[in-house]
Amino acid sequence: MSRAITESLAGSVKNTLGLLDALIDALPENLWERKAGSWPIWQHLVHVISGSDLFVPGPRIQPPEGLIAEVIQLKALGTKAPSKAEVKEYHSKAAAKVKGFLASMEDSKLTVPNADLAKIGLNWNMATTIMVLASHASYHLGYGDFLLRSEGLAGVF
Repeated sequence: MSRAITESLAGSVKNTLGLLDALIDALPENLWERKAGSWPIWQHLVHVISGSDLFVPGPRIQPPEGLIAEVIQLKALGTKAPSKAEVKEYHSKAAAKVKGFLASMEDSKLTVPNADLAKIGLNWNMATTIMVLASHASYHLGYGDFLLRSEGLAGVF
């Protein structure tokens, strides 16, 4: 059972999970609902956390109360922001799911199709799943980092 490739890929995912946590902590309340691009930063965060949950096989995690799919999927502008504590708890649950997935992965399974995602038309294998966990999160983290820096605050990168 080799995990050398898996561990190499997993390092980027674990890094982005830590950066997401750091961004949630770093965002002052007055920026929580500020737009970064077309979406409030809280909506970027909920979207990426939900994406991480979706990409990893297994039962879905319940998002903060009141969030509808269109808001989570960035198809509609959110009008009621969940609290930072709610988003942090949601991220904690999704991160645990992701870490469990990474711990269960072996190099020999990296080319196996992700059957859960195939059901929704995403024909990814497990290696692609791991790579997208890191790249998708990094994209949205960039918006948060920009928002912090544009206010003269330290970024998370």
